Amino acid sequence: MIPFANIQALDTLHQGVAKAVQDKDYEEADRLMALCDNQFGECSICGVICCPHGEPMHFHHDGCPSCAAPEPYTQEQVDIMNEALERENTAFRVNL
Repeated sequence: MIPFANIQALDTLHQGVAKAVQDKDYEEADRLMALCDNQFGECSICGVICCPHGEPMHFHHDGCPSCAAPEPYTQEQVDIMNEALERENTAFRVNL
Protein backbone atom coordinates (compact mmCIF):
# COMPACT_ATOMS: atom_id res chain seq x y z
CA MET A 1 0.00 0.00 0.00
CA ILE A 2 1.19 3.50 -0.81
CA PRO A 3 0.25 6.21 1.70
CA PHE A 4 -1.45 9.02 -0.17
CA ALA A 5 -0.30 12.44 0.95
CA ASN A 6 -3.13 14.25 -0.79
CA ILE A 7 -6.64 13.59 -1.91
CA GLN A 8 -5.80 14.39 -5.53
CA ALA A 9 -3.47 11.39 -5.78
CA LEU A 10 -6.16 9.14 -4.31
CA ASP A 11 -8.74 10.55 -6.71
CA THR A 12 -6.43 9.85 -9.65
CA LEU A 13 -6.01 6.27 -8.45
CA HIS A 14 -9.81 5.81 -8.23
CA GLN A 15 -10.20 7.20 -11.74
CA GLY A 16 -7.69 4.60 -12.91
CA VAL A 17 -9.66 1.83 -11.18
CA ALA A 18 -12.89 3.06 -12.80
CA LYS A 19 -11.30 3.13 -16.26
CA ALA A 20 -9.82 -0.35 -15.83
CA VAL A 21 -13.20 -1.75 -14.74
CA GLN A 22 -14.97 0.02 -17.61
CA ASP A 23 -12.42 -1.44 -20.05
CA LYS A 24 -12.82 -4.86 -18.37
CA ASP A 25 -9.09 -4.88 -17.62
CA TYR A 26 -9.54 -6.62 -14.28
CA GLU A 27 -5.83 -7.34 -13.81
CA GLU A 28 -5.12 -3.61 -13.95
CA ALA A 29 -8.05 -2.87 -11.65
CA ASP A 30 -6.72 -5.42 -9.14
CA ARG A 31 -3.22 -3.94 -9.39
CA LEU A 32 -4.51 -0.44 -8.71
CA MET A 33 -6.79 -1.57 -5.89
CA ALA A 34 -3.82 -3.26 -4.23
CA LEU A 35 -2.30 0.22 -4.01
CA CYS A 36 -5.51 1.55 -2.51
CA ASP A 37 -6.46 -0.52 0.47
CA ASN A 38 -7.63 2.66 2.23
CA GLN A 39 -5.78 1.59 5.37
CA PHE A 40 -8.24 -1.27 6.02
CA GLY A 41 -8.40 -3.31 2.81
CA GLU A 42 -12.02 -2.41 2.13
CA CYS A 43 -12.07 0.88 0.23
CA SER A 44 -15.68 2.03 -0.12
CA ILE A 45 -14.90 4.11 -3.21
CA CYS A 46 -13.39 1.09 -4.97
CA GLY A 47 -16.43 -0.90 -3.84
CA VAL A 48 -18.83 1.55 -5.50
CA ILE A 49 -16.73 1.47 -8.67
CA CYS A 50 -16.57 -2.34 -8.89
CA CYS A 51 -20.00 -3.40 -7.63
CA PRO A 52 -22.73 -3.77 -10.27
CA HIS A 53 -25.14 -2.34 -7.65
CA GLY A 54 -22.87 0.54 -6.59
CA GLU A 55 -22.46 -0.91 -3.08
CA PRO A 56 -19.72 0.76 -0.97
CA MET A 57 -19.31 -2.45 1.04
CA HIS A 58 -18.67 -4.60 -2.06
CA PHE A 59 -15.33 -5.83 -0.68
CA HIS A 60 -16.56 -6.41 2.87
CA HIS A 61 -15.04 -9.49 4.50
CA ASP A 62 -18.53 -11.01 4.91
CA GLY A 63 -19.36 -10.42 1.25
CA CYS A 64 -21.25 -7.74 -0.60
CA PRO A 65 -24.72 -7.19 0.86
CA SER A 66 -26.13 -6.02 -2.47
CA CYS A 67 -24.70 -8.85 -4.56
CA ALA A 68 -25.85 -11.42 -1.99
CA ALA A 69 -29.43 -10.09 -1.87
CA PRO A 70 -31.91 -11.83 -4.15
CA GLU A 71 -33.22 -9.82 -7.06
CA PRO A 72 -36.91 -8.88 -6.86
CA TYR A 73 -39.31 -10.90 -8.97
CA THR A 74 -40.11 -9.57 -12.42
CA GLN A 75 -43.72 -9.26 -13.55
CA GLU A 76 -43.15 -12.20 -15.89
CA GLN A 77 -42.01 -14.38 -12.96
CA VAL A 78 -45.05 -13.34 -10.91
CA ASP A 79 -47.36 -14.20 -13.84
CA ILE A 80 -45.75 -17.64 -14.21
CA MET A 81 -46.16 -18.35 -10.49
CA ASN A 82 -49.80 -17.24 -10.60
CA GLU A 83 -50.53 -19.41 -13.65
CA ALA A 84 -48.99 -22.43 -11.91
CA LEU A 85 -51.06 -21.78 -8.80
CA GLU A 86 -54.25 -21.37 -10.84
CA ARG A 87 -53.57 -24.73 -12.52
CA GLU A 88 -53.46 -26.24 -9.04
CA ASN A 89 -56.93 -24.71 -8.41
CA THR A 90 -55.85 -22.69 -5.42
CA ALA A 91 -57.16 -19.31 -4.41
CA PHE A 92 -53.72 -18.05 -3.44
CA ARG A 93 -52.35 -15.21 -5.58
CA VAL A 94 -48.86 -13.71 -5.72
CA ASN A 95 -48.88 -9.92 -5.91
CA LEU A 96 -46.06 -7.44 -6.39
